[in-house]
Amino acid sequence: MKKKMMIVFATMVLGMSFLISCGDKESGKAENNVGNLTQSVSTAEENEENGEFSYEYDVQEDGTLSLKRLYSNDAYSKVSVPSEIDGNTVSKVNGSLFKNDKNVKKVVLPETVKEIGEETFYFTSNMEDLTINGVVESIGQHGIYGCEKLKTLTFKEGLKTIDRDAIGQCEKLTDVYLPSTLESIDSKNFYACASPIKVHVPSGSTTESLMNEIAEQSAADIEIVSE
Repeated sequence: MKKKMMIVFATMVLGMSFLISCGDKESGKAENNVGNLTQSVSTAEENEENGEFSYEYDVQEDGTLSLKRLYSNDAYSKVSVPSEIDGNTVSKVNGSLFKNDKNVKKVVLPETVKEIGEETFYFTSNMEDLTINGVVESIGQHGIYGCEKLKTLTFKEGLKTIDRDAIGQCEKLTDVYLPSTLESIDSKNFYACASPIKVHVPSGSTTESLMNEIAEQSAADIEIVSE
């Protein structure tokens, strides 16, 4: 009897998975991928201006969540990413979450987010404000890329890695504030941003040394502002 019940449950879950995979960004559904099991979940997040959101996510090895897709049935201009969903901490935002999003103008990341993954903000063309409340430790390739209306980026102490082309083609981006904790940054960053783009660094820090090297190697017009 138990075996039959398990087979029926698995069939129901697979059927739900098929229905979700046929949806689009307006479907209001989210997926929680754990191994080969795909389960429909309800994770609506109230937005103070524009209604409700739900998220598709992956559960990471430490039990925290990596958000990878946003769903909404309503028009929106601001998104406050949740710090947790169903009691699980959100530690990462990843590819396709805001990729090619032309609606959002302001995004607020909670204190729990430690990583901006590849293509999270890839050609998020109308985003004017990205507020990062926590300590983001790394930014993946094309993490903040093609955001043509973004003007300022500020990172707190704790940022360690900026990958290749992590920040670029943000033509109005005039000022980036980096902390003293930076350990590595690829030389192919800040391309096709404002000319010059001012990169603010703590005076005498490793970050200042790294950015001086980048400025010499880069085709981008980078002005180092030591503070």
